[in-house]
Amino acid sequence: MLVGRLPGHKALILCSEALWGKWLNKIKKKFPFLKTDDGARTFLIPWQPIHWDAKGRVSLPKRARDYAGIRAYGTVIIVGVDYYFELWPEEEFIQMTEECQIALGKSLLPQSAV
Repeated sequence: MLVGRLPGHKALILCSEALWGKWLNKIKKKFPFLKTDDGARTFLIPWQPIHWDAKGRVSLPKRARDYAGIRAYGTVIIVGVDYYFELWPEEEFIQMTEECQIALGKSLLPQSAV
């Protein structure tokens, strides 16, 4: 399994090595600036591979935990998306969900109410 960053959020991507290229294509379509941005390598190159232990656990690299703000004994939300997982620190996931609900609420209002 490989761990990478989710652009625009303090969240991580977790997917198999075989599907990393598929994820890269999807992320480049969603964030086209990554194709030309000087800092894009930090999003397009994964951290070291990780492995499941005998109890079905994984240990994330320190750089990945630091990037996402995942603390020891903190809660992580795991979201299955297509062929990969997103790992969100609980606070970041709640904030993103609330922002999405507000945006959806505004888009559902009649134009005269906006």
